[in-house]
Amino acid sequence: MKKLLKFAAIIMILVFLPSCMDMFIDSPEMKKALASGDPEQCKILIVERENGDLIHSEQWKCLRRMAEAKGDESLCEMIDDKNMVEYCIWDVAGATGNELVCSHAIDKDCCYSESAHFDNDISACGLISSDSDEDICKS
Repeated sequence: MKKLLKFAAIIMILVFLPSCMDMFIDSPEMKKALASGDPEQCKILIVERENGDLIHSEQWKCLRRMAEAKGDESLCEMIDDKNMVEYCIWDVAGATGNELVCSHAIDKDCCYSESAHFDNDISACGLISSDSDEDICKS
């Protein structure tokens, strides 16, 4: 029975691992877009289709990484998924150590907290509007 379970686990890993790895491996198109430094090249990565079905989009990941590298949160606004725009802004604030970037975020307190923890510098925690959230940020 143990051998059968191990065999089943190995088969599951071999079947599902390649599809999961797509989230972590950049496509050649994304590598090309990042190397170009042109955000418009990221925008063409919006949809990858196979037989008409949506597989995934690398647009947000490409624009986020480009925004972090350039320290330019305005690139985040080009992302179609508004939830990902917010995370992108937080990442740029953390990557640049510039808490002023958080002024563009919807949830500024979370942005300040993310920036503080990303930089390992709790000075951004002082910008948080709620005392209890500020204490949590500093811990």
